[in-house]
Amino acid sequence: MTRSIICGGILFVVLSISALGAGEDVSNVGRGTPAQYVKVTGLGFAGLERDGELGVRIAEIRLETTGKLPAVRYSALGIAVYRQGKILNAAWNHEVGGELTTSTPSRTLNWQVFVVPGAGKACLEGGCEVRLQVRVELERDAHAEHTDFAALPVATAKVAPQPVPPQSKAAKAKPARPAPPRSTVPRTLQGWEYRVLLATTAMSQQRYDDAGRLLNEALSFVEKAQGVGRPGTARVRYQMHILHERRKDPAQQEQALLDALAILENYPDAEVQKAIGTQGGALDKEIVARRLADFYWDQRRYDRAYVYYDRAYRYVAQIPLPDTERNRRLARNSAGRMAGACTQQNWAVADQAMKELKERIVKVDAETRRQLEYWVRTGEPRLAARKC
Repeated sequence: MTRSIICGGILFVVLSISALGAGEDVSNVGRGTPAQYVKVTGLGFAGLERDGELGVRIAEIRLETTGKLPAVRYSALGIAVYRQGKILNAAWNHEVGGELTTSTPSRTLNWQVFVVPGAGKACLEGGCEVRLQVRVELERDAHAEHTDFAALPVATAKVAPQPVPPQSKAAKAKPARPAPPRSTVPRTLQGWEYRVLLATTAMSQQRYDDAGRLLNEALSFVEKAQGVGRPGTARVRYQMHILHERRKDPAQQEQALLDALAILENYPDAEVQKAIGTQGGALDKEIVARRLADFYWDQRRYDRAYVYYDRAYRYVAQIPLPDTERNRRLARNSAGRMAGACTQQNWAVADQAMKELKERIVKVDAETRRQLEYWVRTGEPRLAARKC
């Protein structure tokens, strides 16, 4: 039995999994790095080499929440290919995304295909292994779930020419403008992005020295690729603040956030999103300003916290966002503005922010509502007493 898959304009004629000798399954359930938020299992791997590229087909991928959070958002599904313990390359599909909740705790994806550039010839020699990875979006950063490894059988792909439809006489007389090529190839990570991903994984395993080395390498790579002070460097700086937080180094954490924000404030959001890469979750100047405000609040530097909550609130209007996400961010920053203004005895701003928070809280998701209700519950008596 054969099956055709178009990858990057190339038609691969794929043998059945049984003909290729499907690889083992992979999982993070009781194996490898334990699942934190999402259990991942992949079944039926097969690899095909064509012109140096490696096409990997996966018969079934199952995602299931661990129940650690009421709702878990995931934004990308990826595959990494290794040989003799070294990474060859990786590929991500950013069109796969969704949410796992108590009512919909699992999702099954069938016949997923990834094209991993440059890995085909090496894997034809044998010894390649694959692992699945899922990017989970958390409140302040992102988390990468990794499965264990499985051997990947690879064969040389048979390539069939794509049929050309017959042209009408009119079309022959006046050639039509060719349509732009369509590609189903998932975006491949750049070298600096993959180091950010590896650093995120190292931090989750408390390998902080490894994470620091990888982030410094990522910064060097992105500065060479984009230039010093460009948006990609803000991504690395932001990830560095997470490492400094884990290491309990508040001075370095603060500086990394200030550096990231200073960079992002210099560029339109559209340009930022093209350059910051995909590792580490969503990132823009509102996210960094709000994180900086949270940092100052935790440090009890309430005057600085108010400044950055207010700044983050104003930044929301400058960033293209879906209505639900815009409302969620405005609600969070309204809570911060209310609490911060209260500590500064700026009652007019505090009252207005509390009013807006109450209006917006009814439209946010259940987990965000639970968090924000604390600020309403504790803020109302303080505002009434005019004492914070």
